[in-house]
Amino acid sequence: MKTWTIVLGILIGAVSLSAQSLIPDSRMDELKENDCGATPIENMALSKYWYTSGGTPYLTIKQCPVPSVNHLYWWYSAGENYITIGGSPAYWGVFGTQGFGTELLSPLEADKKYYLEFQLRNRGEGHWDPARYRSCATDPQKFIQAVIGYDSLVLDVSFGSNYVASSGNSVIKFQDDLILDKNLTSFYLTGNCFVPEGGETHLGFHLPIGPFEIAPPCEIKDTTEIFRHYFYDFDNIQLYELPEQLYDTLYICAEEGGSFDPEKRIDLPRPLPKTFQWLDQSKAGLREFKEPGTYQMDIELLCGVIDFELVVIEKVCTPQVYAPNVFSPNFDGINDDFQLYIESDLPLENYELQVYDRWGNRVFAASDPTQSWDGRYRGQVVPAGVYSWYAKWDLFTPTGKVDEYLESGSLTVLP
Repeated sequence: MKTWTIVLGILIGAVSLSAQSLIPDSRMDELKENDCGATPIENMALSKYWYTSGGTPYLTIKQCPVPSVNHLYWWYSAGENYITIGGSPAYWGVFGTQGFGTELLSPLEADKKYYLEFQLRNRGEGHWDPARYRSCATDPQKFIQAVIGYDSLVLDVSFGSNYVASSGNSVIKFQDDLILDKNLTSFYLTGNCFVPEGGETHLGFHLPIGPFEIAPPCEIKDTTEIFRHYFYDFDNIQLYELPEQLYDTLYICAEEGGSFDPEKRIDLPRPLPKTFQWLDQSKAGLREFKEPGTYQMDIELLCGVIDFELVVIEKVCTPQVYAPNVFSPNFDGINDDFQLYIESDLPLENYELQVYDRWGNRVFAASDPTQSWDGRYRGQVVPAGVYSWYAKWDLFTPTGKVDEYLESGSLTVLP
């Protein structure tokens, strides 16, 4: 018979879809009134919870028409609400951006870890008008800043005076390959975590702000002084508190042990960058266990460490079967029934038991392992003699694998 590793862990405190997000309107669906602005820029004023922190971000509303202008500034994707912000570097070395924010459902707590997640689409790199294309050898960094603050966020961008500042404190810098791409991407999920000072009530986003180094010569082919534009769409923004500790239980077979893969077993958001380090050995991640006990691991994040504890419990996985070989269905209260007794720590499914007489007639059948035979067939007690029984069942592992068991034997019915 085969033996299987049982993995029946229970997670406590893990982030899940049922956790309470602190973002009041993650999909940008809540509007002050059922109306449309003349442009997506004016739609921002219709949002019930999201506001402009600086520049001219715009809200695309799925039921609202979009002006038909053939460049990156107006662009529409049917069936979605999303907010778009852009960033622009100037030839004298200042990067300015648009920004937006929202008030959180409750203030952030000091020393707590929070996970910020959103869907992002890179619109690519563009210009107002291809006919007025300008070029510059300078290639400033592109990234997205997540900021938090104690009041409504304000982004002050003044190209003329070289003044660019934000009232919020930057907590995460997003800069993956898709953000750096110069071409259009699809929406994708990204996220990371941070620890606030405590008491912040607002969260928002903007692109880089402030000065950057230029590499002369930087040639501008018109007088607009802006040589690039970057645009990003935001949707489904979520903010959760992360747990300080996580727990799980691993049941292993005494005969062969078992394995634990934290990437698959620990219920933390997939976009969250993380590494796993067992405290009692140098090896990280996937691990084999032969001995029961309690094992600790650090889940290392950008914002700190989550403590993880795994309890390994040893079980006997080979089923033990006891089948009586004789019974007397005379209803004297002693040995009146026939039943298979199966002891197993694995779930038992698809059970079938059948009993036949010496001529091959089936006199009893059961699909419940707790069901017994009282010796009757068609309302009458069967004649004394030797009968044959056959049983089969499946044992299911949590990974979906199935082990089929077949057992048979003889049974003597006494008068």
